[in-house]
Amino acid sequence: MAEDPDEAVFTASVGALNVDWTNRHTSINRPTTLATHVRADIQHLLANPSIVTVSELSSTKTGALFASGVLAHYNTTMYKVGEDYLQTLWDGSVFELANDGHNATFQSAPGRYLAVLLKHLKTKTNVLHFSVHLPHKKGKAEADRLLLRAIEEIPLANDVDYVVLSGDFNATENNLAERFPHFALALHGSDGATTQSGRSIDNVATVDTTLVFSNQRVWRQAILSHHPISASAAVQQ
Repeated sequence: MAEDPDEAVFTASVGALNVDWTNRHTSINRPTTLATHVRADIQHLLANPSIVTVSELSSTKTGALFASGVLAHYNTTMYKVGEDYLQTLWDGSVFELANDGHNATFQSAPGRYLAVLLKHLKTKTNVLHFSVHLPHKKGKAEADRLLLRAIEEIPLANDVDYVVLSGDFNATENNLAERFPHFALALHGSDGATTQSGRSIDNVATVDTTLVFSNQRVWRQAILSHHPISASAAVQQ
């Protein structure tokens, strides 16, 4: 899903994986085996998206292993939300931190988000990307309020062209439509369940009417409780 060098418009491929540290398959429960599995999913299933969200990560040590080896061209940042970490990875050949790397990350533990302001190297436009892992039960209303406030306020203080979100929303398409009516979603019910239990709670979203999604897909596998997902976002032509 690498960006087309001949296109002069903003486009980004986005992927998300919940690595389920509380209920992970024992065959990949060690840092090295999990890192090998996640790197393979990012490289072969998701086809090296330019931005990746990893949610429900148990340690920064493990997360650092994801951006190594065949994925050493990715940069990464992590933040603890609750008992686990959120991680954002971005392809260094496609994006760099905006603001010269100063004040380019924003996070909230009760808001359950990690936001990174990235400059798209080809178009010099800035995308504010939110990695999210919203609460399953307790704290949903507060997390929603803080996420919506960040989506509104961060662009007021920074040069932001586009806003994209990805990760585990712990909400179905209909529930997201009720709570975030201005979100445009990449995945819909017809794309299939994003978890082994049959729920569709992982997604990629935007608040920008100028962006459209394509190539959205749920990548079914048997090891993790959540299936990896991906989608491409581009400026509507």
